[in-house]
Amino acid sequence: MTTKNEQKQGFGPLFFSNLLENFIGIMGKLLSAKLFNFLKKWILLVGQWAFYGASGIALLSGIIGAIRLKSANIFFTSLAFAIGFFVVQYVGNKFLNAGDILIEKNPTRMSSAAFLDSFALLSIISGAGILLYGIYFAIRIPSFEPLLFGLVGFVLLWFLAFVLINPDEISVKVVKDTTAGQEAIGIITLFIKSIMKIVPIIFGVGIIYGTVSMLIHMFGLFKTIPNFFNIFIDMKNVVSAGLIPLVAYLGFILAFLFIDITRAILSIPEKLDKLIKK
Repeated sequence: MTTKNEQKQGFGPLFFSNLLENFIGIMGKLLSAKLFNFLKKWILLVGQWAFYGASGIALLSGIIGAIRLKSANIFFTSLAFAIGFFVVQYVGNKFLNAGDILIEKNPTRMSSAAFLDSFALLSIISGAGILLYGIYFAIRIPSFEPLLFGLVGFVLLWFLAFVLINPDEISVKVVKDTTAGQEAIGIITLFIKSIMKIVPIIFGVGIIYGTVSMLIHMFGLFKTIPNFFNIFIDMKNVVSAGLIPLVAYLGFILAFLFIDITRAILSIPEKLDKLIKK
């Protein structure tokens, strides 16, 4: 019979599991808090400047549309978006760091790190798969858009993997004394807080993605039959990305309202036992 130590030393039934375990350990060292904060800083910086680019592209697209289709509506719609981007930027920035405070004030307990490591591995593999898929379709079509989509998916999933590998960053503690109900709450809050933690990344990446997509579609306006539909979708995407911090903040509060109610209900038997013992 092969022991656990022997399986780790050579080839055995858990050889590949042990390889993946070592891989997660290596990724845990690479995806550090220092790297996360560094990349977050630059993604946000580029995203903030991208608002200016999106506004300029929207205004230029409106001028091209007004000239080519002789439509004042296209110009005024584009002008409204160009101005609205800065309103959205203001609102988004107000709630950009609210998630960190909420996460810190709402600690979570889980009984094992197995769930965290497993989903971190799935996030890493899925991110790499989406990137490769994007590269494949970008070459096959050919088009730059699938590559752009693949890069966005890769970045977001790898940032999610960082959060799962570093549970302390979202106030998740691995302890042994948890009930099944508490474990279920822990899993739910894990996903809520993980998404909340990467909201600034989603904010920055979403704006960058929308702006680059606007730029690509703007060149299509010079075709024989210009298509303004795509560029208006891109404008809406930039607005949606800019409002993500506000939406995430409201969603977090509502979700934790129900979670706190559930926690209170689950704690009733324990409190009753204490009263009976007294």
